Amino acid sequence: MNGWQKKPIDKMEMLHILGLIYARTAAGFGKGGLARMIQTESKPTVKTKYTFVLKALIRQNILFKEGKIGRGRSYRWNLKEYGPPSIPVAQMVIAETEHQIRMDAVRRREMKRLRVRHEQQG
Repeated sequence: MNGWQKKPIDKMEMLHILGLIYARTAAGFGKGGLARMIQTESKPTVKTKYTFVLKALIRQNILFKEGKIGRGRSYRWNLKEYGPPSIPVAQMVIAETEHQIRMDAVRRREMKRLRVRHEQQG
């Protein structure tokens, strides 16, 4: 078998981290590094994909962001549309996270192809 074996994200592990994020952001815009929180507080199948999980939460409008990039960024849970964390929400986030991972791989391959082409020309 070539390469590494992909470990799918466990929905209960995703639900766990969504509960922690919900507790921090449901009452209003909670300041703090959610990427770091996901990286440190989550279980193994979610931990390694923390940047993609955060992208998925924002792209699906589960979290609204406010403020500048970096330390001034705040997040608020979209209670109106999604309510509290649930298994269906966790499954949605897992599907979007996997989509983000695939799209990132496509972008990296495309950039590598362009870089090789540029090196061959110049």
